[in-house]
Amino acid sequence: MKDINKKIAVLKKLRALNVTNEKSLQALELDAIIEIKNITMSDLKIIIEIKKAAKNNKLFSYFMEEDNDEERIIGDTAHN
Repeated sequence: MKDINKKIAVLKKLRALNVTNEKSLQALELDAIIEIKNITMSDLKIIIEIKKAAKNNKLFSYFMEEDNDEERIIGDTAHN
């Protein structure tokens, strides 16, 4: 769970954009994301993963999974 701190940091950045629920998360557009101060490619990847996990009702699982299992959670979206 070493990446949980990175994920939480990204959540804080999203909160600064007034992303406070699943609806506002799904409505978040790329142009708004790239305007986030100090956004990195790693942050962008996490945002995309969070959006996919939330859409598939697997947000808690996404945050609790180990690094190797994150791909499985995101990969499940292709089967839905």
